[in-house]
Amino acid sequence: MLKNNGLFRKEVFESRKNRFVGNVIVSVPITFKMLALIFGLMGLALLIFIFSGEFTKKVRVSGQIMPNDGFVKIYSTRTSIVKDVYVKENDFVKVGQNLLHINNSFFLEDNKDLYDSISYESNQRIELFSKEIAKEKTIYENKKQNSIKELDYINKEISNANQLFYTTKYKLSVANDVYARYKIAHRNNAASLDEVQIKESQTLDLKNQLKQIESELDSLKENLRNKKFEILSLEQEHLKHLTQLQREGSEINQEKIQSQSNSDQILKSPIDGKISIINIEKGQTIELNKILMSIVPTNTKLVCFLYVPSNAIGFIKPNTEVSIRYVAFPYQKFGLAKAKVLSISETPIPYQDLNSLGLIPMQGITSNEPVYIIKASLDKQTITAYGEEVNLKVGMLLEADIKLEKRKIYEWILEPLYTVTGNI
Repeated sequence: MLKNNGLFRKEVFESRKNRFVGNVIVSVPITFKMLALIFGLMGLALLIFIFSGEFTKKVRVSGQIMPNDGFVKIYSTRTSIVKDVYVKENDFVKVGQNLLHINNSFFLEDNKDLYDSISYESNQRIELFSKEIAKEKTIYENKKQNSIKELDYINKEISNANQLFYTTKYKLSVANDVYARYKIAHRNNAASLDEVQIKESQTLDLKNQLKQIESELDSLKENLRNKKFEILSLEQEHLKHLTQLQREGSEINQEKIQSQSNSDQILKSPIDGKISIINIEKGQTIELNKILMSIVPTNTKLVCFLYVPSNAIGFIKPNTEVSIRYVAFPYQKFGLAKAKVLSISETPIPYQDLNSLGLIPMQGITSNEPVYIIKASLDKQTITAYGEEVNLKVGMLLEADIKLEKRKIYEWILEPLYTVTGNI
C-alpha cells in the first residue's frame, strides 16, 4: 500500500482506498517463524562453537609395559636339557640364588657318559700329580737335611780350626820370645849354638803349622760358601719343579671343572629381583642363546615404553598426557589408564632392533620402520578388574593415544588456507 510522502496528490490516495478487489495481505505461518528462529539459533551456536571450541590432536601408537630400570635376561650358553627349575614366575630372588639346573650329556659307544669319563681320567691324573708332588717334597726334604748336616759339620770343623789357629799362634808367640832370649844368652856365652838352633827350629815348625791351619780354614770357608749355595740352589730347583707340577695339576683340574661345567651347570641370579618371565620347563631342550627367564630388579616401577614413528614425534614433549588401552583388558569394559611422558629418545631405532636394547619386540609386526622410544610414567601400577586390583606384568601389550596439541576449531577449518598462504 502506498504511503503519502508528498510526491502524490491526496485524491490519489483517497481513490485507492475504495478498490473493488480490496488489499492483499501475505500471511506467514507460525511454524515458519519457529523454524527460522531455530535455524538462526543453531547457526549462532555453530558460530560460537567454531570460534570458541577446541580440539586436541592425538596420535595412536603401540607399546608395552617394561621396568623403569630395565631387566636382566638369563640366556642359555649351549644346547642342553633343563634338568630342574628352582623358581616360579613372580618369585623374589637374591643375588647368587639358584635359578635352574641344565645338563648337556653325551654318551660314548659303551654307554658311558663322556663328561663322566673325562672327569674320571682327570681325577686319575690329579691323583698321580699329587703323588709326584709328595715325592718331590720328600726328596727335597731329605736332600735339605743332608745338606744341613754337612753344613753343621763344616761349621764345627771351622770352629775347631779357629781354635787350633789361635792356640798355634799363641805357641808361636811364646816360641819367638824363647828364641829371642836364647840368642841373647848365646851372645853372652850362656847358651850353646845347638840350643839356639833347636829353638829356632821349633819356631819355624810353629810358623809352618800356622800357615797350614790358615790354608785349611780358607778351604773350610770355601766349602761352607759352596754348601750354602748348594742349599739355596736346591731350594730354588725344588720350588721350580714343584711349581711346574702344581701348574700341570691345576691345568688338569681346570679341564675337570670345564668338563663338569659342560655337563652340568647351575645358573644363578645376578641381582636381587622378581622373576617376571620363565620361557622353559623341566625336561625341555633349549637352544644356544635362548632367553630362559628374565628378572626385574627389586623396587623398580613399571612404565610404558611407547614406539612412536618419526612422523608423529614432532609435538611430543615431557609431561604430555597419554591415554592407555591394555590389550589384555579391553577398554570398553575396564576403561583407560592414564600416563605422562617422562623421556623421549634422541635418535630412532629400527623396530626389529628393539631386542638389542633389552626390550621385547611385539609379535606380528614385520615393519622395520625406525621408531622413537618414549618412556611414560603410569598413574597406577595396577588395573581394576571386577573390583580387584590386578598387578600389571612386564611385556603386556598396549595402545596409547598421545595428545599432541590443542587448536581452535576455526583454525582446523582454515588450515588449508593457512597452508597455502604460509601462515600457520
